[in-house]
Amino acid sequence: MAKQRENGPAPLRVWLVTGALLLAAVLGFALLLRAELQRPHAFDPAACGEQAPADLAWACTVTPQADYYTLDGYAFLPGERFEAVENYVVVYDTAGTGHLRLSTAMVTREEATAAGGDGINYSFGGFTAFVRASALQAPPERYEVCLLYRSNGHDFLYHSGQTLAGGAL
Repeated sequence: MAKQRENGPAPLRVWLVTGALLLAAVLGFALLLRAELQRPHAFDPAACGEQAPADLAWACTVTPQADYYTLDGYAFLPGERFEAVENYVVVYDTAGTGHLRLSTAMVTREEATAAGGDGINYSFGGFTAFVRASALQAPPERYEVCLLYRSNGHDFLYHSGQTLAGGAL
């Protein structure tokens, strides 16, 4: 008859099973968090506190992929240095079904500083965003690319006139 240990370390098998369960839980949580962060969110433009200024410098390139669109560009207000940056790309269904705020990452873009041409570093105004085609309820030519500009205390929605399909409205 095998003698059972009292107050000894747990067998290796218990540690391996516990570790595998914890790893599965962490990976599951990470995948759920990733999916939530990448999902477009409904946005109400009435939440913006000001009108978009006419002098906003803006550039955005839309690149269609197999099942999603990437949007890369920059935005800045000439003469204004960046103190805080919190901008989002928004797509607007021109048929009136609403605005979707996309998962947007701020990236540095040296071409923004070159476009400014006044010696101020605008590179922090760069962004990259993406949207899965399955998240859109309409064809891409119906979506206008917009920018929710919330940098340096500003709060406005800029309508670019550019569609997600790459053309103009």
